[in-house]
Amino acid sequence: MAPAADQEDAFFLPKKPTRDTLQSSLYLKPKPRSVGATTGGMQTRRILTNPPLARGPQSNEDSTTRRDAVTHGRGTITTKRHESTAKRVFQGASVFDAVDVDSNASDTGSDDPKLPTGDEYLEALKHLRLDDPSGSRFVYLKRLVLSQTHHDPYALITIEFADLGGGDEYYTMSALGITHFAKGRDAEFTSAQRWLRERALFTQTRSLSTFKRFRTWKGFVTWRTVVRRTKMKRASLVLEKNLFQLDVSLASAATEVRAACHALSSARLSSVTPGGLRTLEEFSNEAETRRVEMLERLEAFSKHTIQVVDKACASALAATERRLRDFFGAGESAPSTSFAVDDDATAKTAGSAALLEYSYTVTATRRTEQRRLVSFVKQLDYVIRDTLRFVLHDSVTDVLAATRQCPVGKFETPPPPFRQRLTHLWAQLGFTRMATAVNRNQRAQNARGGKAKSAETTRRLRELVREAMRENEYRKKEARLNSFAPTHPTLPNFRLKLEVKDNALCFVPNAETFQSAIQRVVRDFAHTLASVRRLPGDERLMSKMRDAFAADAGADAGDIGAGTTLHELQTDVTHLSLCDEVNRALRFGFAFAREYRTHYESFRLMAVSNRAIDLFEMVSKYRNGQIPLDEFRRKQITWMDQETRLQDLRVAQNVGIVQIDSTEFRDATTPSPIGKIAEMRETLPKLARDAYAEFIAEIHDATAKLSTRLDAAQELCDRMRFVQHLREGHMDVLTKRAEECAALYALVREFSFAVTDASAAEFATSEKDFNLLKTVLEDAEGTQEEKISLFASELEDRIKEVNREARELVKAASDETILDPDSGREKVEKLLRDLTLRAESTTAESQKINTIQVTFGSCETVFDVLKEAAADVALKVAAWAGDGAFDADVLVWAKTVFDKIDVPRMTDKMGGYVKLSARLEKGLAPNKMAQRFAAKVEDYKNLLPVINALLNTSMKQRHWDKVAALIGVPIVRDDFFTLQKILDLKAPAHGEAIGLVSTEATQEQALEEMLHKVVAKWADVCFQVVPYKESKDTFMLGGIEEISIALEDSMVTMSTIMSSRFVKGIRETVEKVEVQLSLFGETLDEWLAVQKNWMYLETIFSAPDIQRQLPNEAKQFFAVDKQFRDVMRKTRENDNALRAGTTPGYLQSFQNANEALDKIQKNLEEYLETKRMAFPRFYFLSNDELLEILAQTKKVQAVQPHMSKCFDGIKALDFGSDPKSVDIFAMVSPEGETVGLGKNLKARGNVEQWLCAVETAMIDSLRKQSKTSYLSYPKETRTEWVLNQPAQVVIMVSQIYWCRGVVAALGAKDVTGAMSTYLAKNRADLKDMTVVVRGQLTGLHRKIIAALITIDVHARDIVEELFTEKTQSANDFKWQMQLRYYWDEEIDLCSVSQTNSSFEYAYEYLGAQSRLVVTPMTDRCYMTLTGAMHLKLGGAPAGPA
Repeated sequence: MAPAADQEDAFFLPKKPTRDTLQSSLYLKPKPRSVGATTGGMQTRRILTNPPLARGPQSNEDSTTRRDAVTHGRGTITTKRHESTAKRVFQGASVFDAVDVDSNASDTGSDDPKLPTGDEYLEALKHLRLDDPSGSRFVYLKRLVLSQTHHDPYALITIEFADLGGGDEYYTMSALGITHFAKGRDAEFTSAQRWLRERALFTQTRSLSTFKRFRTWKGFVTWRTVVRRTKMKRASLVLEKNLFQLDVSLASAATEVRAACHALSSARLSSVTPGGLRTLEEFSNEAETRRVEMLERLEAFSKHTIQVVDKACASALAATERRLRDFFGAGESAPSTSFAVDDDATAKTAGSAALLEYSYTVTATRRTEQRRLVSFVKQLDYVIRDTLRFVLHDSVTDVLAATRQCPVGKFETPPPPFRQRLTHLWAQLGFTRMATAVNRNQRAQNARGGKAKSAETTRRLRELVREAMRENEYRKKEARLNSFAPTHPTLPNFRLKLEVKDNALCFVPNAETFQSAIQRVVRDFAHTLASVRRLPGDERLMSKMRDAFAADAGADAGDIGAGTTLHELQTDVTHLSLCDEVNRALRFGFAFAREYRTHYESFRLMAVSNRAIDLFEMVSKYRNGQIPLDEFRRKQITWMDQETRLQDLRVAQNVGIVQIDSTEFRDATTPSPIGKIAEMRETLPKLARDAYAEFIAEIHDATAKLSTRLDAAQELCDRMRFVQHLREGHMDVLTKRAEECAALYALVREFSFAVTDASAAEFATSEKDFNLLKTVLEDAEGTQEEKISLFASELEDRIKEVNREARELVKAASDETILDPDSGREKVEKLLRDLTLRAESTTAESQKINTIQVTFGSCETVFDVLKEAAADVALKVAAWAGDGAFDADVLVWAKTVFDKIDVPRMTDKMGGYVKLSARLEKGLAPNKMAQRFAAKVEDYKNLLPVINALLNTSMKQRHWDKVAALIGVPIVRDDFFTLQKILDLKAPAHGEAIGLVSTEATQEQALEEMLHKVVAKWADVCFQVVPYKESKDTFMLGGIEEISIALEDSMVTMSTIMSSRFVKGIRETVEKVEVQLSLFGETLDEWLAVQKNWMYLETIFSAPDIQRQLPNEAKQFFAVDKQFRDVMRKTRENDNALRAGTTPGYLQSFQNANEALDKIQKNLEEYLETKRMAFPRFYFLSNDELLEILAQTKKVQAVQPHMSKCFDGIKALDFGSDPKSVDIFAMVSPEGETVGLGKNLKARGNVEQWLCAVETAMIDSLRKQSKTSYLSYPKETRTEWVLNQPAQVVIMVSQIYWCRGVVAALGAKDVTGAMSTYLAKNRADLKDMTVVVRGQLTGLHRKIIAALITIDVHARDIVEELFTEKTQSANDFKWQMQLRYYWDEEIDLCSVSQTNSSFEYAYEYLGAQSRLVVTPMTDRCYMTLTGAMHLKLGGAPAGPA
């Protein structure tokens, strides 16, 4: 306990700021503290100390009261100033104490006698009043808290003084009364009588309902008020702290930054506008200029925004420092240190105990303010980034507006760049004009008289007017054809030059380059905008918030705006979408320009075609007769038309967003036709001159030949042949040439080509010269017979001379030295050369004589001696030449390296030598020369088989070793191994054996080639691995037909190879390949089996429901599945069939997999069998259909497609409108009839269970419906009753009542009358149904009534038959044979009877099926089947109804 002086001094000490005070003034968020923690601000000092009261004498009640008051209140008398201060302090303390007491108090009930009730002190008061009525003794009391909601100020409990523990509130009780002591208040004494009275009144008042609930109500209202006030105050503080608009400096900065962003948002990165034409260079320069301007503007924007934000942040931090200075400046111990924004001295201040004590609070305050500024910077950074996005979007949108001015589907194709012509119409008009002109001239010639001529003139004028009108109409059509007025006009933006490069049309720059440049510029928009310096990236600005980043471990200024501006702009969804639209628009625009470029292709091909035309070649072809003269006319007209079309070509053609500039193209193409026209201007006149010169020269030469004097028989012969040549057609040729010369000159005049006067004058004399030739020709033909007789004697002398020379030649060729091999070769060859020359000259003379004889028309002389002599000389020359050539070849072959011998050439030459030897033997007399040559040739011919055998390309080293073994000498095949060496080794002696070795090598080579083909084939045979059900990581083998065929062919080939007797040398290799193919075949079979079973089971076990129901089988399948998927994945990576199929372990793996899959399938069949046994109607479904249902047990709708197979009359079940509903409301027939299934029918549990429930519900529902309909039938009219019942029930109940009516009629006294009456009723019912069916009915009701009418007709026929045959009893067979329906009233069931058979109605739902007409055959079938069923047999009706 502190003394009173200390307590009073406490009121004058400077008040220390608490953490709560700093929070409210500096926007600090309160941090949770551990229980029991104290701070300097929360420490309080005791101001009042209440020592235990001493006992003393009391004179009377008043003095005692005053004494007690003074005694009890000792030390509590203070000045008003001290009292107000202490009251303020202790009120706060009492609140906390009360809270602590309430929180620790337990709810004490009065039911437990051991617990205090707060009334026990009254017994103590009673004893005090009895024992010490003077009040000298007293006891200490303390308030008893019974519960937190139950406040009773009169519930007290006695305690010891030691248990007070410095309590703030307690009581003392003496015989005189009770004194209440409370901290901060004067002691209050209440007499005992008054205390007891007030207690009694309090107890009675509290028993009232209002006051009984007052505490609870007041606590709730107080709590709600406090909570609302606290939340409002906290929200107000948060708004004041976080709303930057409430901060003047930050608000002005934000406004200024937004104004700068608004100004920047109007900027555009491109100046592309619709209709602004520009080339690529202009576009690039313009884009670069705009980019530089934008970079400068963005840099200025960055500097301005950073400067504004930096200034605002500095101002805010300075304001915070001022608040700190103001707060700590009050009092002597306030810190005197300057609080600058960048001053780090705060943490180092010495000599200030208060500053050191609150340094954490100061640092936290600064850090909080810096965090607030970080949020401010982040908010403005968001604004700037949004502005950049807007600028980017608007810029790209401008480009899109220029590149896509109209929808793609509405773009209209402009006409070609040249004028389109209606050629066929103009041709038709020209032909009509020509025909009309011919008719007009003919009519004018036939017109006689003035009236006829006047009528002809009028008709002519009308024809001319019609022609003019048609011409005007054609011109209008051409104008419409060439006009272009699009609904959605598009202005061009980009200019492309059209040029020809590398014999192809191209744009300069090409469209792809232009398009890429535009796309690059659009992409650079983001790079340009990314040059803006972000606020978090400014070091100077962010350095002001370094404490905030330092406090957050790992935080950085860059974390404020995660991601770069460039990345944000490039990945912006809207920007990407706009870029895609721009790219699509550019692709369409430039693609259409490329497509439109084909219109210019005709002009390029025209230039190419013109370059390919060589007029000199045309002239040459014309002279050779390959082309007509008209070809020159067509070419000239074509070139003139080309020149006109090029002059009319539109050089600036707008094609969507592109303008095609074809100026250079036209300038480059125009010289082509102009040059050809100029060339034709030179060539055609020259051709005419040359043709005339040749023609007139030939005319003059022919005239000279026919006019020359003849001096010899040969000259006469030549003239006669020339005359014959002229008469046999050459004169016609000359006539045609004369006409062609005239046509050439006419063509020259047609195109006004220049011709010299001299040429024109020469051409004018051509006709005179040609007539002179004809005259001379006739004279020459008249003198031929006279000239022939004149030269006959000369011809006889020449014949005699030739015969004499022939005899001398025979004599000279018979010299024996010529065929003597020992004669000198040079001498003989010189002699043979002389003889050959003599033979050739004599033969030529004989041929001339024969020619003259043929010309003169006499018989030809045969010179036999001369022919024999010439043949003999030629044969002898060949003998000596062949002998020399053979010796030279043998010498060359002997020195040639053996492997380099050209065997085919050697064989050809040897064949020639053999033929020559045979000719010599046949054509010459026996002589040594021929015999020796034949012997040499024969010897060398026998060597050829050995050479061929040894030079066989199939010979391997093992075969050469066999040959060496045959010869007995090792063979070294090097550069010195020549043919001569083979001869020296006497290899020809072993020719037959060597041939066998060569044959063996050839056969082995053939087998090796077959084997190589097999191996090579499988090197290229690959599996076709395809995705399984569009999966990306699961594959399967595709078509293997080609692989199977290849395997079969290969196995056949291997069998052929193995069965050959020449396989010995390669058997090991062949067996290796055969084993590999066999392994592949077995593996492939197992592989395909696994794949087939896997594909079947994969769909089944991929369903979670199947996995749950068959866990063991699913586990086995997924093991195989993993293995199969791995194999297929590896096969896809290495798809060579043979390599994959012979992978080690695959065969055994597939065999094991097949065994596992077979076992799984067997278990699956057993599982399905259990399901079918549980619901036998599942036997109507295939395994796949049943598995489809079982795989989707949670999806009850999966059973719908299969309901018609399980239930013949149910197409679907009605689950309501909710697709996830499991409530089954009704069954629906294929005809659309809906029949309810009752309530509480749900598709839960296993599918076979709830389907069994559906079956039961179907039967129960039909039974109930049948009973209801049975009972309602007599109460309603039949026509109305039919429309309210299911079709099946209608037939059944109707038949029940019909049966009942027939039985009643048969049981009546007057059976005939009753039957007649019932027959009339049947007919009336049928008539009523006929009336109903003719009215407005739904399709379902029409089907129901149609079926009922069918049955009613049969029923009427039966009644009519019973009436006709006078049936008198229900036991007659005529009635017993009918199919009868009865209702059992006791069990409410329908039964069906026929003859002696009776069955309960099965209530299987049949729907609203149509009924066929019931015939006597039908009745017999019914009777047969019911009889069989009665005998526990069955039936299978077949055939038509």
